[in-house]
Order: sequence, then C-alpha cells, then structure tokens
Amino acid sequence: MRTFVPRPLAAVGRSFARSLVLAVAGCVVAGGAAVGAQDDAGRATEGEATAEVSYLRIAASGTALRCFPTEQSPLYQETLAEGDVVRATGVERNDFLEVELPLGVLGWVHSRFASVGADGVVRSSGRGVSFRYRPQSGEAATTQVEDGTEFRLVATEGDWLQVRYPGRSAWIGKASGVALDAPAGESAWNDLAARQAAVVEATARQRAAAVEAAAVLTAARDEFEVVRSATDTALAEAQTVADCERPIAALTTYRDGLEEDHPLRGEVDALLAQANRKREILELRAKITAEPQPIEPADLGTRAVGDPLSDYATGWLHVRSPLIGDTTVVLEKGEQVLFELTCDSGRYELDLFDGMEVAVRGAAERPDPGRQRALEVGRIEVIGRKLR
Repeated sequence: MRTFVPRPLAAVGRSFARSLVLAVAGCVVAGGAAVGAQDDAGRATEGEATAEVSYLRIAASGTALRCFPTEQSPLYQETLAEGDVVRATGVERNDFLEVELPLGVLGWVHSRFASVGADGVVRSSGRGVSFRYRPQSGEAATTQVEDGTEFRLVATEGDWLQVRYPGRSAWIGKASGVALDAPAGESAWNDLAARQAAVVEATARQRAAAVEAAAVLTAARDEFEVVRSATDTALAEAQTVADCERPIAALTTYRDGLEEDHPLRGEVDALLAQANRKREILELRAKITAEPQPIEPADLGTRAVGDPLSDYATGWLHVRSPLIGDTTVVLEKGEQVLFELTCDSGRYELDLFDGMEVAVRGAAERPDPGRQRALEVGRIEVIGRKLR
C-alpha cells in the first residue's frame, strides 16, 4: 500500500527546551543586578528607582498581565495561574510591578512581517514591525521591533503568529504576588521555563510535520497528474473495448496502492469511473454496429381444421428498450424472434401487451435482406396474461 502519512522529520534536538531556557536566561539580570534603561512602552526609564530582582509566587488565578503600568492599560491575552512564578525586575510604578516570564510575554505578530524557522524561531522582517497584545491591526501596538528580532512560535491564527517575546516584560498589581526566597523561586522559575519551552518545541514539531505532509502530498499529486494524463490519452485514443482494458487495469492497480483515507483517493475513483464509462459506451457501440444474424422464424406447424388462429402468428410480445437506439416491439417464441411488430395504424398500443402471450395477424415483410421480418399488426388476440 502507498502510505500517505509521512515519516517524521528529524526530531528537534532533545536539548531544545533547555537551550531556549538558557538563551532567555541571558536576557534577565539575576542576583541583585539593576535592570537598565528600557523603552517608553511601559518599561523602566533611566533614573527610575529599582530594587533587587526577586521571585514572586502568584496569589490568585486569572492574574492579568498588563502592557503598561496603568489602570487603563490593555491586557495581554495570557493570564497567570495561582502558584505560577514570575521574576520581578525591581521596577515599581503606580502600584504596579514590572515582571518577566521565562520566555517572555505572549503576543502577536503578523505573518506578513515575519518568517518562521524549522526550529520554531520567528524573526521579524523589516524595521518597525509591531508586536501586539492581540491579533488586531486596528489598534496601537504594544511595541515595535527592529529587523531580525527573534520570537518563539506558540500557535497560529489565520495570518497571525502567536509568539513569546524573550525579554519583553509586563506589569502586575503589587498585591498579586508573594515573595519567594532565591532557591525556591529559581526552582519554580525553571519549571515554568521548561513548560513554556515544551509548548514551543511541540509547535515546532507540528509545523515541521505539516510542512513535510504538504511536500508528500505535492509529490503524490505530481505522480497522479502523470497517471491522469496517460489515462486521458489512452481513453481518447480507445476505439474498442480491448483498448480500455489496459488503462483501467493500470489505474485500478494505482488506486489499490492508496490508503482509503488518502487525499487523492476520490479523484482516482472518479477517473476510474470515467474509464469504465468509456468501456461501457464502446461495448454498446459494438453491439449496435455488429452485423445482424438472421433468425429463421419458428415452425408454426399445421393447425387443426377449424382453428380460429390458423392464420395468426402466436408467441410472446416483448418491448425492448436499449440504452442506445430506438425502442422495438418483437414477437418471440422458443427464444427466437419471429417478427418485429409495428402498428402504424394506431389501432393498438403495443406496449400494453408487453409480456403477454398473443396471436397477431397482419402484413409481413422483410424490409432489408438479412434483417428481422417486420409485421404490421392488423389484429391482435391475447392468449395468456403475463406472469406476475
């Protein structure tokens, strides 16, 4: 069987999650170092008082992450759960604390202005690319980034990429977290970093598998187009039933090599049905154009003196309606056709006698040599009803 499900791509390295965590670790100052000057989009500015970096355990689920340190600030779509651990940068403003997540806050960039690598790294394309708190272009961006800024892909939604922005901070209320000592905070922080990295890694694997599946399907379609072209050519040139047998056999073998759920299975079945229809048409054409074989009428024998049907031909009347050609009415006896019946006078509707045993009388003639004799019915008598 030709299997559609592709083999997995080479797995993203086992140390992928660890490398993401280590890469981000360099973006955050640890162990008492002050956080430097940052942009105006809600981050600390030069000269603003800072305290030592510390870990905070979130006190309640649903804690909002704010883009800016104000009550009116838009919110990132991600919320924190009870027990999550964030790292406080030591910057406080308007009763809000600036905090960091291991792989950065969760936001959005438009795919038109970014490229995605096989490892799940998203890089901005062009200067001033907007990083947004939700996938809407009609609102102000949270910030704008330089060309080549790196993000970590988490999901896609239409033309939007949901990403984590390493090093990008957010804001929470002062009462939202409880301080932790360094050993406990660092351990919980690393756990959260591993969970976030696992999501990024899984997304990268899924994207790689989808890319390979698309490549496999493209190759399968290219192969099928060759099969389709060869089949169409063979059927167009076919003049006899035998001419159809070879392409039908080849197409059947190709179809049987596909899995039942293969994306191309329906198209292959449709092409095979088309080939079979061509064969049926050629079969009917061969029957219509075949040289007719004359059949001698059955010997009616000598009837008894006084037999009222002595000058009638008797047999079974049948109406024949072929797929191609005109409908005919015949009189049969002993599996032989005695006459092809007509009633041009309109005296009888011959199809009303279909399947009945009848006796007919009229003018008989043979229009053409080698063809069945015709009888113009002048009178008809029913001998026996058709079987039910």
